[in-house]
Amino acid sequence: MTNKVCIILQGYAVDKVQLRKLYDYYHSLNFKIVISTYSEFCPDDLKDKQFVVLNDESLKQKDIFQPNGIVSTANYQLNTVQKGIELANKIYPECKYYLKLRADMCLDDLDKYIPEWEKRASAKSAGPIFDGKILCWAWQKKRRWKYTGGPPEYDPKKAIYVEAAPISVWHSSAPKTKEDTEIYEMPWYVFDYWAFAQKQDLEKYYSIPFVQGQPPKQIKSRSHHPDRKDKEIAWGVAYDDKIVSEQYISQTRILIDDPSLSWDEAREIYFTFDKSINCYSFSKKIYLNHKARTRRKDSVELTINIDWGDELLQ
Repeated sequence: MTNKVCIILQGYAVDKVQLRKLYDYYHSLNFKIVISTYSEFCPDDLKDKQFVVLNDESLKQKDIFQPNGIVSTANYQLNTVQKGIELANKIYPECKYYLKLRADMCLDDLDKYIPEWEKRASAKSAGPIFDGKILCWAWQKKRRWKYTGGPPEYDPKKAIYVEAAPISVWHSSAPKTKEDTEIYEMPWYVFDYWAFAQKQDLEKYYSIPFVQGQPPKQIKSRSHHPDRKDKEIAWGVAYDDKIVSEQYISQTRILIDDPSLSWDEAREIYFTFDKSINCYSFSKKIYLNHKARTRRKDSVELTINIDWGDELLQ
């Protein structure tokens, strides 16, 4: 089964040593591999291989990848994925499935999961956009709690107390007090750590225009925020000129092809999820588990199973 799957390792790695370990691991499992990254992270002996594409020029083209000063990694991610898919189409035409995986992450025991994933990704989609399903890790929401004030702080240079500057942070649960906060609500979005699908579906999913410096089109969803039943939430919300990459990528293809869908409807029709597989972050040196930030030593076999918990899917 592994010879029908191409793994596209895209974007930033921690360093060349980490990317080499990741490549060697999946190569040992007989997966086809494409690496779409930057020279800084690519092992020197792999740079000239036919399965490697380096995207260094994109880092110099801020007018394209960060137009109008937007703060987002969406365009860089789209570029590395699109270039990786283009190369995979060229050198591995026999592959039926593509797995897009961030180059700084590892999915454990992938060879054991793929046979089941093949069935799920090949299940006929209930809508016209994709042939099958897009399989991802999970979906979630974020709230942004903007702390608009706080207790005065002592400034030793001026020898006086001054008002604290507003603090703006991402947080998934409520602060202790709400009197000095503003609440921003976001729709659900799909994690962008990895995505598995039939190759034509994954290519279409990521064949979307770059962010052009404006927030994505806002369309009212017919679903409601679970904590505020009276309030509708919109697709494609951006705050402080920051485009949220996962949200933009999750929604844009569907908004282009069928803007009448609510996010709940789109999620049921086009996505399926598997939160049971271990997703290890080399940059954070942890399994991305919200209940237990489990660390892994390099000597440990990649066979540990972790219960991710259902709170991610509520």
